[in-house]
Amino acid sequence: MKKALLNVLGFVIITLFGYAQKDTSLIIYSNFLIIPDDNQIVVHFAIDAGSTCNGIKLYHSTDNLNYVEINYFPGVCGNLSSSVSYTYKHNNPELNKTNYYKLLLGKVQYTEPIAFYLKHIEPNKISIKQNPITNNKLEFEFYNKSNDIYDISIINTLGSVLYIDRTTQENKVVNIDLFKNGKYFLVITDSKGKKLQTSFLVVN
Repeated sequence: MKKALLNVLGFVIITLFGYAQKDTSLIIYSNFLIIPDDNQIVVHFAIDAGSTCNGIKLYHSTDNLNYVEINYFPGVCGNLSSSVSYTYKHNNPELNKTNYYKLLLGKVQYTEPIAFYLKHIEPNKISIKQNPITNNKLEFEFYNKSNDIYDISIINTLGSVLYIDRTTQENKVVNIDLFKNGKYFLVITDSKGKKLQTSFLVVN
């Protein structure tokens, strides 16, 4: 009876030790990074050591709390003799939001999340950050990937030009603390005379 009990106890100890050893064996990874590609995001990483028999899962989130699996990479059983690289192109990340990514290596080993804010500006459109404006600052952006020269003007409802400037950037901040309450027009003109126009309200 005592011998049988010792055999069972030994089996339990060996089993628990083997399970713990399996769970705590780390998979070593590197070069976990994000590469923006227009309105897509390319995720790259490498596995340098460890067994990935259970595969690798890639998760995505926009709040760093709720993650959704977006891809599964088949793993490699046995310890790696050399580094293995993986790449995945996320075709539909959230635009104008922070996109978070993390990996599940095997069953329990999660990586720290990495994040990227994917900015998107629609062509042929002016985007004003705050409208109506209550802080005396007109902040706007427009599509200008090639950094062309654009003329900026602000016009009131009577047709008077109140502000003129020039920029090669996609975003700009204009101090309008001398503007009275009311409606104004923002006009952006390229070197060929093509115009973009929108309106904004000043409420102080």
